[in-house]
Order: sequence, then C-alpha cells, then structure tokens
Amino acid sequence: MQEQTDNKRFFTRPLAVLLCVCILSFILWGISVISSPFADFFNKYIAVFTRSALSYLTALLPFSLGETLLLAAPVFVIVLLIYTVIDKDGKNSRRLKTLLSVLLVLLTLFNFNCSIAYRVTSIGTKLGLSSGGATSDDVIYSFEWICDNVNALANKVDFNYNSSSKMPYDLKTLNEKLLKTYKENSKKIDFLPVLNVSVKPVALSRVMTYAHISGAYSYYTGEANINIEFPDYTLPYTVAHEMAHQRGIIREDEANFLAFIICISSDDDYIKYSGYVSMLEYFMPYAKEADPDKYTELIRRLDMRIGGEFRAYSEFYYQHHDSAIGKISDTVNDTFIKSQGVKSGSKSYNESVNIVVSYYKSTLEKREG
Repeated sequence: MQEQTDNKRFFTRPLAVLLCVCILSFILWGISVISSPFADFFNKYIAVFTRSALSYLTALLPFSLGETLLLAAPVFVIVLLIYTVIDKDGKNSRRLKTLLSVLLVLLTLFNFNCSIAYRVTSIGTKLGLSSGGATSDDVIYSFEWICDNVNALANKVDFNYNSSSKMPYDLKTLNEKLLKTYKENSKKIDFLPVLNVSVKPVALSRVMTYAHISGAYSYYTGEANINIEFPDYTLPYTVAHEMAHQRGIIREDEANFLAFIICISSDDDYIKYSGYVSMLEYFMPYAKEADPDKYTELIRRLDMRIGGEFRAYSEFYYQHHDSAIGKISDTVNDTFIKSQGVKSGSKSYNESVNIVVSYYKSTLEKREG
C-alpha cells in the first residue's frame, strides 16, 4: 500500500519544479544555437550568477568537491541500483526520485554553465580583432614576436641546470597574482566578470597525469582544478586557462587565448614567461609550415635554456603518453568538444594561434594608426 502511494506521488512538487527548470534550460539552449546575441546575453547576465555562486560556495571547502563527487558518483549509483533491485523496504520510488533529481540538476547546470556558453559570439569579434584569414607572413611575424619575448624573459627566470625553469613561489601566491591580473583586465574587457576564487590543486594529480589532463573546470561545482605534477612553466598558463572557464570563456581556443593575454599582461616575469612559452609551443608547427627557413632561423635564435625546458617536458610527458587511461581521456574530450558544435574537437586548442595572430595584427594596426 505504501509503495502504491509513493508511486502515485512520484512527481512531487520539488521534482516537478526541477523537471520544468531542466526543460527550460534545454529551450534556452535551443535559442542560443540559433541566436548568438541571446547566448551572449544569457552568458553575461544570467549564467554568471550560477557559476559565481557555485564557485564561492565550493571555495569554502579546502578540497575539490568536483573531484570528490567524481570519485563518489560510481559508488553512489551502484549502491542505489543494488538497493533498487533488492527493494526490501519498498522505497524504490524514493530512490528513483533521488536519482532523477540529481540527473535533472546536473543537466540544468550543464546547459546553464557550459552548453549555452559554447554558442556565444567569438572572442575575436567581441574584442574587435582583425578579421580575415592569417597569411604565412602574419604567422611568422607573430611567431617572431613571441620568440623575442621568450628570449627577453628567459634572462629573468631561474632554471635548473640544463633543465626546466623554477616557479619562484607556491600555488597560493600564483593564484593571488593571477586573480589580481584578471581583476585589472576585467576593467577593460566588459564580458569578463570579477571572480575572486582560487584554483584548487587536485589530490589525485597522478591519475590526471596519466589521463593527459593538466587542469579541469567542473561545470557542476564551479571549481577550477589544477594538476600540480606538470612542469612549473605550464602552471601559470594552465591556471589562467581554467580561470577563464570559470568566467564563462568555455571554448578551448578562446580560453587558451585569454590565458595568454592574462599571462603576458601580468606584472610578474614568470607568469609572462609561462604565457609566451606556452603559446610558443602552439605556434611552432604552424610557423614551420608557413616558412620553414624563417622558422629554423628563429628557433636557432631561441635562448638555449628553452631547449632544456622543452626536453624536460618531453621526458615528463613520455612517461605517460601511451597510457590506456590517457587514450580514453583524449577520445572522450575530443568527442565532448565535437558534441558542443566544435567540428575540430580537441584540435581546437591549437586554433588559439589564429586568435593570437589577429590580436598581434590588431595591436600593430593600432600602433601604426
């Protein structure tokens, strides 16, 4: 009798509300697919509240809630299914409502904090950067600009002997420096919200290393997480990248670009160095294709210590590059990005090069003007 009563009341008011909100989120997502201005409005004025609220709430915890939930989710589902099958206490209806409620919340948060943000106007258009395709000369000029800055900053950075550079402070200080730079840039970039929340180190960084993940943003908890095992020079850029996701810059190429802009606008030499060296790596294959001779000349002009930096990274990455979990992770990431309307999938990270070229061209045009 009790189970029949529970079944009749399966769609209780709270569950019905969650269902309606979830359906609404899909309707809003559908509108964003056909209207970038709507996606811009929603991302800037509505989703910013859900992302910020989650970020500030989870910031109260000294650990990554997203990581904890990810580890606990399989156990939760398995236990719930076992009890549902056994059903000795006649509470199947309640368990199913719990599972459905969690699913509805997750789908809603995903649409609000992620899917709609994929449909916004491009960051290049918002910033008024030069439009049109990049020529081979554009790529080479931009690459030379990056190389010159890397060489200049290498003299201000400490290196291990014939190896990688050393970040001169801890993660807490790095967070503080990047939050300050983000706040300063938000005064100039109107779609960049102010968010005073630090990135969290992941306890299971070793697992993330084998999965080829240097950082991750949780759409469900508002947390930006960082793998602390990666070489030092990657950390400032990766932290800036995950902070960009927290602020609604969801596309990977655009988060890469914004991370670059944030890093090179910092008043800290090591953060600047991280930005330029990280973007140098993205540029190298494009510059080589654009002009092999000029590329070789610029590479030979690079500070010899940069070669040690890259060798150290290669040695680090080679230990985990062929792991099964890494291959699975890469495939999942590629599939997910494509599912959000980005045809190039995980290759879209590299497309930040096009935005940087446009940025460099626009900077030159303003100076010449």
